[in-house]
Amino acid sequence: KYDIQKIDLSDLDLRLKVDKKGRENYIIWKTDTVTTSEAAVKFALEKITLNNIKVSYKNRQNKTKLAFVLDEAVFSGKFNESNYLLESEGVLNAETLVFKDRNYLSNKKLSYNFNVDVGKKQYIIKTAEVKINEVLLNTQGKFWTIDSLFFADIAFKGKNLDIKTAMSLLPESALGKIKDYESEGEFYAEGILRGILNADETPEITADFGVKNAKITYKPNNVTLEQVNFTGSYKNIHGEENLELKGINASLKNNKIEGYYSMVNFSDPYLNINFKTNADLADVVSFYPIDTI
Repeated sequence: KYDIQKIDLSDLDLRLKVDKKGRENYIIWKTDTVTTSEAAVKFALEKITLNNIKVSYKNRQNKTKLAFVLDEAVFSGKFNESNYLLESEGVLNAETLVFKDRNYLSNKKLSYNFNVDVGKKQYIIKTAEVKINEVLLNTQGKFWTIDSLFFADIAFKGKNLDIKTAMSLLPESALGKIKDYESEGEFYAEGILRGILNADETPEITADFGVKNAKITYKPNNVTLEQVNFTGSYKNIHGEENLELKGINASLKNNKIEGYYSMVNFSDPYLNINFKTNADLADVVSFYPIDTI
């Protein structure tokens, strides 16, 4: 008789797939239909350690693609029980996270620790901290399943953020457009994700964020936009995205800038922009060069 209490896994390359019909390539075991009075092997698992685990996951049903390398991680809990507390911490490098043909993470380093109450069809996040690059997010909420549908109700809040670390989350394509600028100042963000996670429906995402007393410098000309402040909101309701920036104000040398900005429907955007300034055009172009002027 064997009681398996701990598993160590190292140097694995896992390539997991789900096809359009929902068939997984990783279900490699058979269901035992023979009834026995006493099992020879019992999983009394309480700890799993992972090192150098390479994972790629493609789900054609919900158009999800995930690739990461798990440098190290530890999972502990009484896994053989139907309800238990799962504790985990680890470090990984996320190569990509694509959902519905949109890449949300690209080449980012993450570290995490969390406590989750695991039930039969419900996972309640008691505490969770995720660090993406140097951005720390506190998370609470739950996941659950009903009739094969996967639901989420998650709240997140940024902690000890600044603009420089927050900008590090942008994909490489966006960073290329702002590589000549550097910034400093306070940045805050919090929001929720709520709804069904599948290919046909988009969960509701809302977030509030803002910038306080920031500086943005155009490095080639050493020109700085100072006292930058604004509040912002992002909403994705039923697949329609809306970005709004309110109370924009800043100063460029002796020039004051005030404004409002909103964009609806990112794929075919409708813009509403209202700015007021009394500025020397040479100063404006020195901060944001426009080669057609």
